[in-house]
Amino acid sequence: MVLISPIRPYIPIDPEEFCTNPYDVISKEEEEKLKKNPNSLIHLILPEGTAEEIYENAGKAYREFKKKKIIKKEEKPSIFVYRQESAQFSHQGLIMGISLQDYEDGNIVKHEFTREKPLKDRTNHIVASNVAAGLVWTVFQANKQINTLIETIKKKEPKCDFKKYGYRQLLWQETDLKIIEKLKISDDDIQSDLSRRVLTDLIKKTEKEIFVGLQRFPEDEHILTSKSTLADILNNKPAAIHALEKAFQANPGSGYIASRLAQHYVQENSSDRAIELLNQSLAENPINSEAHLELAKILINKDEEYLGY
Repeated sequence: MVLISPIRPYIPIDPEEFCTNPYDVISKEEEEKLKKNPNSLIHLILPEGTAEEIYENAGKAYREFKKKKIIKKEEKPSIFVYRQESAQFSHQGLIMGISLQDYEDGNIVKHEFTREKPLKDRTNHIVASNVAAGLVWTVFQANKQINTLIETIKKKEPKCDFKKYGYRQLLWQETDLKIIEKLKISDDDIQSDLSRRVLTDLIKKTEKEIFVGLQRFPEDEHILTSKSTLADILNNKPAAIHALEKAFQANPGSGYIASRLAQHYVQENSSDRAIELLNQSLAENPINSEAHLELAKILINKDEEYLGY
């Protein structure tokens, strides 16, 4: 498990005025324009000067921001959800502290191999100013618990909400340490979740290959045997069904998982359970065509049984 922690960062009083693009995508023309504003982050990330003077001026800019109360330190340890969105694109993630030791040990995968010159420049910048003025981007394994927590935090009033550089910029703050603690997902939990999704994907691909094969060679004994063997495994191996049930709990909107489980429940003479499961899936994802089709087949069969066909 990678170590994480809440942080107490300095937040700009006027984020729309203060914030800029990352230092390495700012043109010279934009830099000169931004530097006319004394309240802009540009003075910290791209300070004036030459050689070591640049880094000294970064430290001075940081101290000046604090002195003039352009930025203010958060009172409570917090994590933040940050989101950028536009009509064409959006992404979001968590802002928090992570362990440098995990980074050194390879538990956090480097998002890029930075060239030596910019790496040295930013390292000198951080050492001289004692501030990390930019985010270090990382990714995490998709996890329902983490995604649910993020969406829960987003139900609050955003701390920041403004438009700049073609994007709506949103920031939510969470100070509840109990919620923050829930973000600490163990490696076993991640591996278990990954295993369930891999197994479900393999079953789905295998069934698709068998289906396509039978369309081309409907009498092929090997394909028919494979279909029978897979059905026997899924229907008689509790571990496979348990994995599908766990996968459904993690992703109830999946039409494939819901349909596969429903078929199993019908074979176990538990049509009501199958219907309940499919309705649950449709409540999560109303346009789920696989679940709609499977539910319709079960209801038709129940009606035929009732009418004595």
